[in-house]
Amino acid sequence: MRNIKLTIEYVGAAFCGWQIQNNARSVQGVIRDAIRNITKEENNLIGASRTDAGVHALGQVAHFKTSTKISLDGFVKAINSKAGKNITVIKAEEAGDLFHAQRSAKSKLYRYILSLSDIYSPHLVDRCWFVRAKLNLPLMRETAKLIKGEHDFKMFQASGSSTKTTVREIYNIKVQKADKIFFPWLGADGAGRDDLLYIDIKGNGFLYKMVRNIVGTLVEIGKGRVDPKHISSLLNLSVNKRAGVCAPAQGLYLVRVDY
Repeated sequence: MRNIKLTIEYVGAAFCGWQIQNNARSVQGVIRDAIRNITKEENNLIGASRTDAGVHALGQVAHFKTSTKISLDGFVKAINSKAGKNITVIKAEEAGDLFHAQRSAKSKLYRYILSLSDIYSPHLVDRCWFVRAKLNLPLMRETAKLIKGEHDFKMFQASGSSTKTTVREIYNIKVQKADKIFFPWLGADGAGRDDLLYIDIKGNGFLYKMVRNIVGTLVEIGKGRVDPKHISSLLNLSVNKRAGVCAPAQGLYLVRVDY
């Protein structure tokens, strides 16, 4: 039995999220059905991250098992021909028997994109959070340092999760202006835009809506509405309420999963 590892890009606005749901179009469901159509086998497609509705991916990873002899390139072409314009499998690889897209992951990198401009850009619809505000970036960067390391992120988890442990480790977090690499269609060679901001967060795992809650809290701090000490209070569990601002889904991208 072959274990096939897929690396996938998708536009989250077109789906209810990664995970299969009744009466809704999911990324997992579209790819699973495409594989079933190609192999004529039932498959259990498992993804590294259960991204929410509206969340995008530049490097989602999934795996499935098959007894067919279809080539790796054949899988890429066949799945892409059936998945539609909002999903692209960019790579298929043979993985070891023990590889598991979710359990084998060592770290994940998420990127959150914000627009700070007062002028609404149609090119960024469903691609970022239109904050339309001036943010204190030095203060946000300094506060972000408090999040690095191993902490109990219980207060950054949205309700409705059944996760047994809420301790996670953040390896790196940075707040900086976006560059042309990620927005080449904006202006000449991506230049001329200084209103785009991104927040990168890399860790060994993330709780339900944890990244969006971290971003929302940092933005409130950048606006001067929340004292930076509030981050420490949330991490020390010295407050009885969760992080109060959840950034919208459309600004979040799963950039990479490392193994």
